[in-house]
Amino acid sequence: MGRAVQHEISSAHVIKIPMADGGEGTVDVLMTALNGNIRQVRVQGPLNEFGVHRDRPGAGAAGGLGFSFLSLGAELVPGAKFVEEMTGLKDCVRGADWVLTGEGRSDSQTLYGKLPQHGASIAREAGAEAVLISGSFGSGSERLLSDFSACFSVVDRPATLQEWRKRRTLHGDGAHIGSGHAYAPADKTAREIELEKEIGICASQ
Repeated sequence: MGRAVQHEISSAHVIKIPMADGGEGTVDVLMTALNGNIRQVRVQGPLNEFGVHRDRPGAGAAGGLGFSFLSLGAELVPGAKFVEEMTGLKDCVRGADWVLTGEGRSDSQTLYGKLPQHGASIAREAGAEAVLISGSFGSGSERLLSDFSACFSVVDRPATLQEWRKRRTLHGDGAHIGSGHAYAPADKTAREIELEKEIGICASQ
């Protein structure tokens, strides 16, 4: 093993190659020789606990950033739950009739523990209606109605910021939500139906 390391890294100076018997952690120090620099890492617990995080939840987050933090001894927690606790979200929605939440782009992944879905769950527990307002919808967005009373897409096609400002889409969304008709599709007026087509609403049937 030592010769193999030196073959790949000619400047490496192998001091010790620890061996393990496959049981409880038997290696106290792992030494890595690279460019003449040696670092010692003390292993606590089973040997395979050190450096093996690829299968842990969150390890692949942010392009592998989660793996890096785990290797440094960090603790990863679900982001939605963290935001809930830091903001006191449950207290905020207590007594509310409606809870509005959103994100830049919503698709089927929104239903797998992302903050809007978590907020919708808390809203239901509090007896409130959850409405999702997103920048746009992606693949599988029709499934969002399983967790939200209504879903609004602010952008239904590529356009400049100036163009969207002229359309005043958010004002239309707000008026539609405020009217209460988002939850009574059968009573929609012709203007409301036209508005839905314009802004890309996906309302509960």
